[in-house]
Amino acid sequence: MIFVGLVATEPATQGCGYGDALLEAINDIMNAAKLFMWLTSSNVLNDAFYNSHGFESIGTFYLGEGNPTWTEKPTPVQIRVQEQA
Repeated sequence: MIFVGLVATEPATQGCGYGDALLEAINDIMNAAKLFMWLTSSNVLNDAFYNSHGFESIGTFYLGEGNPTWTEKPTPVQIRVQEQA
């Protein structure tokens, strides 16, 4: 299992294919090792990007839920998995 901690690009370079290239490189490593990868995402604007790379949402947890020191509304965080091709 490979956890993808962060996929991000500078706003000015978004849409140029850098994120695609990064996930494709990780995907090549994953397939060679016969593993799957997973990540978490708290931004629904990224859903289409992750869906296009075969990630499926398998659950959601809420960051800050039940934490008395959390001062904001709980943040939904999706758990997404991409199984080996």
